[in-house]
Amino acid sequence: MHYLTLLPSLIAAAALSMIDARTRTVPRVVVACGALTQLAVFLLVSPVPQGLTKAGIATVLGGVCFLIQLALCLAFPTAVGLGDATTAFLLGLAVGYAGGLFAVIVWWFLMGTLGLAALGIQYLRKRNSGVPFVPVMSAAALLSVLLC
Repeated sequence: MHYLTLLPSLIAAAALSMIDARTRTVPRVVVACGALTQLAVFLLVSPVPQGLTKAGIATVLGGVCFLIQLALCLAFPTAVGLGDATTAFLLGLAVGYAGGLFAVIVWWFLMGTLGLAALGIQYLRKRNSGVPFVPVMSAAALLSVLLC
């Protein structure tokens, strides 16, 4: 039942991954709808007071993930986009709720590992077009939730 709580983030991440892989854009409307729906589900299913604390921690972790990605976006504007930063908030909510800080750390490690693997595959395929990062972020988040 725990995994059903994360369904809004999973659906939004799947949609965003397909859109980003095809068009290299991340619609913020989809991110906002996914994040607001996920927060509403957290508030509906969370028992008081422990559940609200868990939802609050997940929200803070999602915000921290957004700020880190935003800093990367500002430091490397050609490599990381604002869509990656907003998606980090959405996925940070789910990963933070599922496993707390440890799961978020595992998620970031997996993002780096899978991102390097995706870049290596692009290099071997002789394509210099870069890698859409939302599918990498989504796969890493799913693995993190399953592992933690």
